[in-house]
Amino acid sequence: MYIDGEWVDSSSGKTFASENPFNGELWASIPEADEQDAEKAISAARNAFDNEWHRVNGLQRAKLMNTLADLIDDNAGHLSRIETTDNGKVIRETETQMHYAARIYRFFAGYADKLYGKAIPLDHPSLFDYTIREPLGVVLLITAWNSPIALLANKLPPALAAGNTAGEMSKGYFIAPTVLTVTNDMSIAQTEVFGPVLSVIRFKNEDEAVRIANDTVYGLASGVWTSDLNRAHRMARAIQAGVVWINTYRSSAAQAPFGGYKQSGYGRERGEEALFDYTQVKNVMMDLSSNVRDPFLIKV
Repeated sequence: MYIDGEWVDSSSGKTFASENPFNGELWASIPEADEQDAEKAISAARNAFDNEWHRVNGLQRAKLMNTLADLIDDNAGHLSRIETTDNGKVIRETETQMHYAARIYRFFAGYADKLYGKAIPLDHPSLFDYTIREPLGVVLLITAWNSPIALLANKLPPALAAGNTAGEMSKGYFIAPTVLTVTNDMSIAQTEVFGPVLSVIRFKNEDEAVRIANDTVYGLASGVWTSDLNRAHRMARAIQAGVVWINTYRSSAAQAPFGGYKQSGYGRERGEEALFDYTQVKNVMMDLSSNVRDPFLIKV
């Protein structure tokens, strides 16, 4: 674990195993943090923010974030092999994601010196009001967890069955699609399945399609395929999901907000909206008149 500028083991010395989902072999032992480790990390982050980071201006922060983006780009191949070994996704996907991570850092680096406040016009001419957007400070993030795709050796091409993971997985081999015709009350239709499974549900018209799509506690992403422009916009408004892809799927951009509805998450990643989850607004109001006002009266 990286805490306060140093690589450290867990306080208890405990670890947990990370298995390669391709062959089930142990490939890494990861420190198992406990409450004491969490407190150390939070304390270190608070100290860094209070004594260092909040004094660093936007231009300097942007430079540091762009440097980190360069490091990610330069080491994308190595990072992608680690990610693939850990979660089983193909290297052609994980390497693209590494470069995308660097792009996101560059996007927010561009905002580092552009977190403007606002001057707010008020009803009374003697009052001047403005806002300042300030960082929340230390935040605790619980990252999402997705099941790796299970690769079955007895159904794979011979090269994969022999265990050539990194090289062969880069070609994109994986077990896909298991296609199932289901109804919306089945558990597979009500559960987020992170794997090569396609569930097909029949519907008669647009209204029924929307009802089926919204009949779930989740609402992360959705897709609509249609040549009818009016229908596309109607469906985009009606579907209860944080993302609606139209005639595409899994397209992404650093500038575009990403997040879910209902039990698929709170807040947004990426885009300008992501900044709002990590900042807070301070309001400053000044009376420009020379009159002493009664503090028990609201000035209108």
